[in-house]
Amino acid sequence: MAVSFALDSLSVGYHGRPALSDISMSISAGVTCLLGPNGVGKTTLFKTMLGLLSPTSGAISLFDRPLPRWSRQEFARTVGYVPQAHTALFPYSALDVVLMGRAPHLAPYGAPSRLDEEIAHQSLEALGLSHLSARAYTELSGGERQLVLIARALAQEPRILVMDEPTASLDYGNQMRVLDRIRSLADAGLTVILSTHHPDHALRVADAVALISGGRLHAFGAPRAVLTPKNLHRLYGVDVVIGTLPGAVSSSIAPRAKESSDGA
Repeated sequence: MAVSFALDSLSVGYHGRPALSDISMSISAGVTCLLGPNGVGKTTLFKTMLGLLSPTSGAISLFDRPLPRWSRQEFARTVGYVPQAHTALFPYSALDVVLMGRAPHLAPYGAPSRLDEEIAHQSLEALGLSHLSARAYTELSGGERQLVLIARALAQEPRILVMDEPTASLDYGNQMRVLDRIRSLADAGLTVILSTHHPDHALRVADAVALISGGRLHAFGAPRAVLTPKNLHRLYGVDVVIGTLPGAVSSSIAPRAKESSDGA
């Protein structure tokens, strides 16, 4: 299977001070989930992979080509990004925000074509957002804005989708819908790299999981091999139980209950 992103002894951070050190992994088509505590450096890693920050050491390749050899337009046609949060400044319609995802495909100073508008509408429809197309982005709820940002990234028609906590602002129903959509995109050949605080989400959709804490990559591999009670305790400092409920399609993770002093 072709490697989409390759990280080779990568260290990332700000002002020469690494937040993560010696990260090496090869990411292929499918869903790769990054798990780690708050502030561990997942967003910094994503920004470096997107070329927004320079690595403090090591190298990144995209489809076997070093990242510095990609033009920004070519990169934007290949990699879509969904940020963790977005501050709305102008009351663009939801459709206009999604249409901005077509920018890498336009000539300088070019206007979107009818085809670009159709792709934007299709991206909204794919996430069940057609009814919001004319609504002002600034008037949408936080969860609705997050879904619009995902639609904008889909409108880029990328080969790789990088998503920084894409379900963080969503209710449970929309979390499941987005996860199912992510899985279907990966099944269609897209490479999806996402961060999450929910090991359950990784069990539901991931083909590979990376565990990051203490400035290091602690484990990388198949979800059932990586998401063990021991590894999750090391990551989050809590005891967990992993099991499958009758009729469930995937395993679930729950905190282990503490035993009472009388053993009840």
